[in-house]
Amino acid sequence: MVSVAILSDTLGDSGLRAAAECVREQWSIARILILGSVRTSFEDYLYDEALDHRFHPRELHKREQ
Repeated sequence: MVSVAILSDTLGDSGLRAAAECVREQWSIARILILGSVRTSFEDYLYDEALDHRFHPRELHKREQ
């Protein structure tokens, strides 16, 4: 069972959307974390969190609490 999927904005808009949709279809309860920026047209249900590529691991821990 997959509980977290980490995707990158380097996939490009269509690749990121396709990957997120695939994760949602295969593992509907998995959280989706996107490294990088997400366009405003990207639907909220396709991801749970977006983080800048330069994030610090402590920031991720704080967000989970």
